[in-house]
Amino acid sequence: MKVYVSHPINYSVEEILNRLNKKYPDVLFVSPAYGLFTVNKDKDPEYRIELLKSCDEVIFCGDWLNDSSCMKELTYCYLNRVKKSFIDEWLNKRDMALPAELIEEHKGRK
Repeated sequence: MKVYVSHPINYSVEEILNRLNKKYPDVLFVSPAYGLFTVNKDKDPEYRIELLKSCDEVIFCGDWLNDSSCMKELTYCYLNRVKKSFIDEWLNKRDMALPAELIEEHKGRK
């Protein structure tokens, strides 16, 4: 299974990717920030959609509601019936704890 982790360009997704990779070694998590290891490719919305197309599910992280690239990815998911979820749901249903600083960050956004 391949899961795309959608996030704003300036969101630090590394901790979440590390936790997910450690807990689920059989799942491939991809991020636009780490996709092809090419400088500034994560800023290209077309690149992000191409990377997303190869995935089975999308998880939305960070302040995705205020990020135009994340909104384009969400639109793609709706139009193409790609399974989508949100980081808090995904982590909760998988019984994983977030680091304390990320929990505080997410509390302020509800």
